[in-house]
Amino acid sequence: AILDRYLARENFMLSLIFKGVLPAHDLPPYLQEVPAAKIRNHIGAIQSVTSELIGHLETCPPRSFSKFSLSDVPSYLKQDQFERMLRAMVRAAKPGARFCIRLFLSNQRIPEVLKKTFIREPELELKLEQIDRSFVYRFIVGTIREAS
Repeated sequence: AILDRYLARENFMLSLIFKGVLPAHDLPPYLQEVPAAKIRNHIGAIQSVTSELIGHLETCPPRSFSKFSLSDVPSYLKQDQFERMLRAMVRAAKPGARFCIRLFLSNQRIPEVLKKTFIREPELELKLEQIDRSFVYRFIVGTIREAS
């Protein structure tokens, strides 16, 4: 599927596998010149926390986060742990918080009981999967509705 849209030489994963090199245009934003400068300009606003994710979300002050970017994290969780993480996200989310969950070779699903809280954007998920140029990632993207 991904090789139907992009040449193999344009795939960062194949480049890493076969050449051991990540092309410059595929570097993460924090390693690119312009985004890195933006990060440096706001370095004082960044708070580093070393903690187990689910436990941290369960104990941080409620409504602490407006955005969640969880790339690969849920891929290492069993479904029950994934659901615990989702509940902790709801607790820690400000009203209308955005989330992007990137699953690596896994297929966790938002349980039925949380589907009205995690408002997914299927069109954006598909768009991200198409432009990602990866053949092993899936996206779950949307907004967290305030728990009632």
